[in-house]
Amino acid sequence: MKKGEFNFDEEIFIDPEKGQELEHHALLKNDLIITRSGSVGFCKLFDICDDRTYIPSGYVIVLKVNEDKILPRFLEYYLSTKFAKRYFEIRSSGKTQKNISQTDILSIPIPNISNAYQEKIINEIGRDAQSKILALQQKIESLQDIVDDILIREKIKKYKFEHIAQEQFEACYEMISNNSFYD
Repeated sequence: MKKGEFNFDEEIFIDPEKGQELEHHALLKNDLIITRSGSVGFCKLFDICDDRTYIPSGYVIVLKVNEDKILPRFLEYYLSTKFAKRYFEIRSSGKTQKNISQTDILSIPIPNISNAYQEKIINEIGRDAQSKILALQQKIESLQDIVDDILIREKIKKYKFEHIAQEQFEACYEMISNNSFYD
């Protein structure tokens, strides 16, 4: 996980026999994943539903949440609060590479409130977060658009990418060698 989001840039596929051996560790929907090394305390609810099996690394702790007692999304939000971040910070150790023990993570105090009230909190936070995300997304200009605009302006390419990032373009090498960046 990076910055509290799943990142599959460094995905590792394991031998099917080893995978069967480790299958009892497979992540299930609504498992709460908490980083315990490096970026200590980032948590994310596992909500990926596809045909692959995900086996977590030793750098995370996976909590199987009893949904009768606490809603997984509420626990994710709660463990992302300033209070929980401070708890993780205080309990983590290590000079350069911070780590936190499983015991410390399992000892974090969780409020005992009704599922109905947890649901209300989830809805409030979710609605507020979604509106903020949408507002920010409208402000973000795609990096690809910025790169395309510069390359078109400098006559290095003729059109913007329209489909996928791997789309290729023909460059005019004469224009590249004559471009204004080197004047």
